[in-house]
Amino acid sequence: MCLFNGISPLAVALAAVTAVSAAHAQGQQPADLVVINGKVHTVNEDQPEASAFAVRDGLFVAVGNYDARTLEDEQGVNVLYLTLGALRWVDPNDRKNTRRAPLLLIPVALERGTAGERFRLRARPEDFAANLSLENFLDRLHGIRLPEVEPSEGFDLSAYLESVETAVEGKDGWGVERDVIVLSFFSFAKFMMYRGLDPANWPADAPLTGRPLLKGLLADGFERGEPLVPDDVPIDPIISPAEMHHILDSDSSQTLAVHEVRRGRNLVIQGPPGTGKSQTIANLRGKGDRGGRRC
Repeated sequence: MCLFNGISPLAVALAAVTAVSAAHAQGQQPADLVVINGKVHTVNEDQPEASAFAVRDGLFVAVGNYDARTLEDEQGVNVLYLTLGALRWVDPNDRKNTRRAPLLLIPVALERGTAGERFRLRARPEDFAANLSLENFLDRLHGIRLPEVEPSEGFDLSAYLESVETAVEGKDGWGVERDVIVLSFFSFAKFMMYRGLDPANWPADAPLTGRPLLKGLLADGFERGEPLVPDDVPIDPIISPAEMHHILDSDSSQTLAVHEVRRGRNLVIQGPPGTGKSQTIANLRGKGDRGGRRC
């Protein structure tokens, strides 16, 4: 959930790195040392490792991470946002616990050409959006509906923040902090999975429970079928070499998994890192066109 309490160490670090680069360009020296793309072990349990930090007068003045590009390369989605405005809300289970959540998220990129250049923050071509996690949280637990955000060049931020203030005006201690701006990572991957499993979000003519695999997984379970071929059985009498259209090397257990899928079985493959799960998936996808099935 995109809920922050104060400003995250990452945001401080990114802001510090940006500020240091700008200060150097202006002949100032706000920090003695700035390091990015490193690896530092800290005593902070919430952030045991960091890849960006700034030092002044022998003290760490900012610690965080600079790996937005790495996350995008690995996950295929941008997670770096500049947020405008924050909702201050009180935890109903602990009145002393005041939290803050970002309201409007603008997808951005932090770039520089060389190590000697200052960082540049630029907006990405994707539309800005509201905090989806916050909207769902307020609707389900507090019965509060936040105003909709319609991305356009004529979007009025002040009017939107005023509408949010109106929506929460009945809550003691709640309010909108208009001047809060944070640069940090916000991921909605798990929330989108959660929303995808809500039957209300599926069309009436193609309900979630109308799909046999999902119905078996979420409701009725699966009928017991023919036993799988044991891993310790020689596979040569079972699978002929002509059937092994593998695009990557495959050991006997991986080959048996591909064979079972080819026979029409649905499998859940588990194993520790390094046991060839990704290779098996690649071989399944590589054989998908031949078998008429995909993973």
